[in-house]
Amino acid sequence: METERYGSRLLHEIESQAQAKGCKLVHLDTWNFQAPDFYVKHGYEIFGTLEGFPEGTKRYFLRKEIG
Repeated sequence: METERYGSRLLHEIESQAQAKGCKLVHLDTWNFQAPDFYVKHGYEIFGTLEGFPEGTKRYFLRKEIG
């Protein structure tokens, strides 16, 4: 899908700019109905979850070392 390619390019650009500024780690959060698999596919590791707040959802906290 074109949207996935655009998202991948955007994520790579953000990581590149962060690395150029000396950042060593990126962290973010997303919901089960958003994009956890997208980030895992791009090398992010899930380090925490929050379930049931609000009911029926799951929030993922992810990290990736970039430098």
